[in-house]
Amino acid sequence: MATCTISHDDFVCFLGPKVRNNIKETTRPYKKNAVCDCCGKRRSLQSAHLMTRKRNDIIKECLERSEKVGSEYSIEIDETVHLIEVSHYPISETCAFLCKECHGKYDNEDEETVSKVNHAIYRKNRIKSFVEIKGTKLPTALGNKTSKDYLFLVMGILVQKLSQKDIGLLQDQVFCRKVLGLGHPVLTTDPFKVFDAKGRRRYYNDALGKYFLCMEWKKENFPLLARMLNDYSIKYSN
Repeated sequence: MATCTISHDDFVCFLGPKVRNNIKETTRPYKKNAVCDCCGKRRSLQSAHLMTRKRNDIIKECLERSEKVGSEYSIEIDETVHLIEVSHYPISETCAFLCKECHGKYDNEDEETVSKVNHAIYRKNRIKSFVEIKGTKLPTALGNKTSKDYLFLVMGILVQKLSQKDIGLLQDQVFCRKVLGLGHPVLTTDPFKVFDAKGRRRYYNDALGKYFLCMEWKKENFPLLARMLNDYSIKYSN
């Protein structure tokens, strides 16, 4: 693994383009067939970091998790770039999707444009009782179900509907810790991870095919899952 000691400014200069390209690729599905979050017109869209989630602020936040060496940071490059990408999720809470004209106005902090974008983002990210992902409705809260029944219902649908990249993120420890607040990946295909070091069962396999599902969820994890379900519904509605 490639490591280096680097300042924030040098990271932005030398690795910023890689981060930008990764986010551009990640946000591509959200823009397909969508309308501008400001003017509402169906045009070619660009992703714009929200004022409250600027790219350089996210980069700095992730660098601060590394070992400090004077005014610089000792990092593993690929791990840090991955953490920065993961820190953008839910994408719908980090980026707006704007036509070129509205993007320019937003970057210039035009008051009316900023107000319209803020309203659109608020409206998109209100958590509803149900979301729809590729034609299937999913509840965003447990309701009367046990956590196990709810998780198997939701994940049973997600493994059928999500892209391989999104399923891969549910198997990624960095994503699951940062975005869902979990200590372990949501899914694994490794049977040796089913039990923890003390022999207690951590993963279950009821009707999920090759995937085992982590059951170490706490009350505070479920609202975070609801936010990702909402994000998926936006991504896969286009």
